[in-house]
Amino acid sequence: MLPQLETTKIDLSNNDQICTIIFNRPEKKNSMNKQGYKDWFSALNFAKSYEKVKVVILTGAGSYFSAGTDLSPPSNGENPFDREVLERDTKVTRGIIELMIDFPKILIGAVNGPAFGISVTTLTLCDFIYTVPEAVFSTPFMKLALCAEVGKPLTAREFKELGFVNDIFDKKDLLNNVLKISSKICELPTTAVMETKKLIRDGMKGHLKDANDRELRVLVDRFLHEEFQEAMFKFFSSKKTTSKL
Repeated sequence: MLPQLETTKIDLSNNDQICTIIFNRPEKKNSMNKQGYKDWFSALNFAKSYEKVKVVILTGAGSYFSAGTDLSPPSNGENPFDREVLERDTKVTRGIIELMIDFPKILIGAVNGPAFGISVTTLTLCDFIYTVPEAVFSTPFMKLALCAEVGKPLTAREFKELGFVNDIFDKKDLLNNVLKISSKICELPTTAVMETKKLIRDGMKGHLKDANDRELRVLVDRFLHEEFQEAMFKFFSSKKTTSKL
């Protein structure tokens, strides 16, 4: 039975061999609130555990892939600058990233629009990335006094030239083309595909997990730093919409 999730939709196709995980908060540009992170983890865990699934596709509903973390104040009244709260929340983030690092099946990013923050950095853990011409990839952490990525936003073409994107499709064709590619992968011997991925990934898993642990520890400190709080105040003061990262 498919898990019932608030912010994420799961579609099964190709006799349940393809699992499409859809970030489903289009009214919030698919930004990730606390429930969004929990649902993302649950969806990935379901796809990993369901034996029939061979390929997993990550995509977004509407015009955005994901605007990253939703930085709006929590609705439950919790203090967003409390260390205990931050450390608890980063455990979910750590779980998602470690699950993607260890993911035994083929992961494909189908980037249907702009991607920001963690939705960009986790794409690099996918085995294949396909996108649309209008997509923009941005990691604006430094602007809010966070870490670690910094740099100008990149277009889909620039991301492809750097070797991160496998191909660019028109928006109307993106998901159909990715489903066709996924179907071809499903025709290959399952254990051979998984063992090949394991050979490619095993040598770097330890380094990736160590980097993830170090970054999340520093991020908690940065969230508590006055530089971040000043940057947040300035950002919200100049924007009518909710900040995303």
